[in-house]
Amino acid sequence: MRIKLIFLLCLAFLIGGCGSNSKNDEDFKISKGKRRSVAERIQSRDMGSQQSVTDETEDLTLKFFPEVPTVKSDLQIIVQGLPEDAEEELEYLWLKNKKNIAEAKSGILSTTFFKKNDWIQCWVRRKGEQFWLKSPIIQIANCPPEIQPAQIENIRLPGTISYQIKATDPDGDQLNYYLNTKLPGEVQFDEKSGLLIWKVAEDDIASIESPFNVDFTVSDGSGGETKFSLQFNFAEQEVEKKE
Repeated sequence: MRIKLIFLLCLAFLIGGCGSNSKNDEDFKISKGKRRSVAERIQSRDMGSQQSVTDETEDLTLKFFPEVPTVKSDLQIIVQGLPEDAEEELEYLWLKNKKNIAEAKSGILSTTFFKKNDWIQCWVRRKGEQFWLKSPIIQIANCPPEIQPAQIENIRLPGTISYQIKATDPDGDQLNYYLNTKLPGEVQFDEKSGLLIWKVAEDDIASIESPFNVDFTVSDGSGGETKFSLQFNFAEQEVEKKE
């Protein structure tokens, strides 16, 4: 009888313990479920913030004009996807070499704000909004030298021809000059100044036709080159005399 009673008490204890564990498991599941719900809310909030960035910018794209900018022209940022009457609603922030250009507040950046090799970026947003749409970063390209064309008329031979190449560089680079045509007679050419002194003797006239083209190259030392041809026109009577 005593043994039977002990058995029943043990059985009751085991049943009660199992019930307690089951309740604890249920509480754990509920607690875990609550924690997951909080995590989901945080994730949802973060996704909402990201979505707000996307919603504010997904319909707009930025493009530079010209696509290859130089110091010869202002740089414009074009906002594609924007209604024509909405341009006044935009704010602009220009960066040069990662530093803000405080004076630049429109969609056009003047050449006074940049030089060759500067890195430029533009941020754009609608007024009152928090997030910026950022453009790609572009570099101001090198400009080749510019030549002032000339034509030499009525040159009398034999004699000495003097010609000074007139060239400028938009970037302010130092220029070098090269003579690409082999000339008869005595030739002096300064590659630093672009000065040509060409002495034509009587015996050289036969090898010269009129007009006579002389080819030059002007380089800025930064990869920019300009090639051009200069035309020399000789007086007809001198050529005819030799013939």
